[in-house]
Amino acid sequence: MDRRVRRAVLDRLAAVEDMAARAGATLSAPLARRHIQTITDGWRELLVQHQPDPTGRCPVCSGWLRRRRWPCDVWVTAHQHLIGDGPEPIERITRNSNPFCRPRQVLVVPRQLDAPPATSQPSQGEKASLRRS
Repeated sequence: MDRRVRRAVLDRLAAVEDMAARAGATLSAPLARRHIQTITDGWRELLVQHQPDPTGRCPVCSGWLRRRRWPCDVWVTAHQHLIGDGPEPIERITRNSNPFCRPRQVLVVPRQLDAPPATSQPSQGEKASLRRS
């Protein structure tokens, strides 16, 4: 079953890519709109499932002992393919039950479609200081 599902999805993506490559006069606008809508709806549904829980972890991606920190691989991949640059870390204040743990940083992604894009990346020095804090 898993192989059939994987093959069907990959075949569908290849067909959409092929249609886009031959997009001249043969591809109708309603057909293109329908495929774009299907793909964007699928991305949205996938990303909603991978939103962080109150502890800042992905509720779907599992780690060895507990859930993975957010952003998980799904959000990182979506950001790389849809936005094109690396995500910018944003510090979030959390209540930590363990006073010896260092605070974690969670990237907060706005749920609005028209949110302004991130304009700057932290320098190597800023990244190092963020990891230490």
